[in-house]
Amino acid sequence: MWDRLPTSAVLSRRGLGIPAECGACGIDESVDHVLFRCTWARATWQWTGIPEVAWRERRFFLQMIRQWLASTGTHQEAIRATCTAHQIWLARNARTFSERRMSPMFVAESARALAMEPRLTIPSDIPLIARDTWGSFSAQAASRTVFFTWEPPPPSFLKVNFDGSVLDGGTRGGVGFVIRDPHSRVVAAGGCQLFDISVPGAVLRAAWAGLRHARQVLRASSIILEGYSATVIGWIRQGPSGESTDHPLIRDIGMMVRDGASFQATHVFREANGAADWVAAYAAHHSGYALWAGERELPLALREIMYFDFLGCIRTRVV
Repeated sequence: MWDRLPTSAVLSRRGLGIPAECGACGIDESVDHVLFRCTWARATWQWTGIPEVAWRERRFFLQMIRQWLASTGTHQEAIRATCTAHQIWLARNARTFSERRMSPMFVAESARALAMEPRLTIPSDIPLIARDTWGSFSAQAASRTVFFTWEPPPPSFLKVNFDGSVLDGGTRGGVGFVIRDPHSRVVAAGGCQLFDISVPGAVLRAAWAGLRHARQVLRASSIILEGYSATVIGWIRQGPSGESTDHPLIRDIGMMVRDGASFQATHVFREANGAADWVAAYAAHHSGYALWAGERELPLALREIMYFDFLGCIRTRVV
């Protein structure tokens, strides 16, 4: 079965017009080369942190898989190594047939996320989405691990994820937002650099900028505004009448969602807000205003983060 995989060398011998050489390093492509010997594959394995003895060649790989599966303590390592080999093969297919090129780090992280999924057998009373931590919670609740993922908005809604980044003690920073549709497609993403700003101030500015773009540029009337800062989410929910603040941006947000808009402000853990976090960090290091209108314009690193969200990769946190 191992040798039946359709490598470039096999497809070339069948007369399909595909070069026999590996598309990454130019050497004749065998299965062993794709999974273990190619410089791109080796870089992927190195990102995983799996011992080199396990992926040096096919014989050692199969031997280590059997050894790891024999013990419950190393069973998960066998799953992760197998997922890594599978993801390397899928990435090779995408590269060969000109679908997309993925970085070794991205493939290694995809394998890690897939390997985690069989472990997610948790009690039915624990949801797989992030609970809102703005409200109070029972002091009797013990620490536990929760599993969650970024979720696309419901039909007819746009979801605006937002975040702020502060550097050098607040002397400079950045804000970022990402707007996606119910199919997880990026409608717009943008941000700008700020100076002399606090963390809550940067996050609030990011929420305002993302909502403003959704309402005034995209003309959206059904919006979910989502961020990791429970404090800022609380301010937005309370509005300018809340006891915490009467900030002009809070008042402007209230005006934007008052006129016929279907609006929700929701909390998500930071780990599921990675796309907006990346944009905010990017903006903090670049002067001016950045705006990407659609997926094709996005930087590769940001596209990879969003691809994880699209796949529904599950994150974990102890709460």
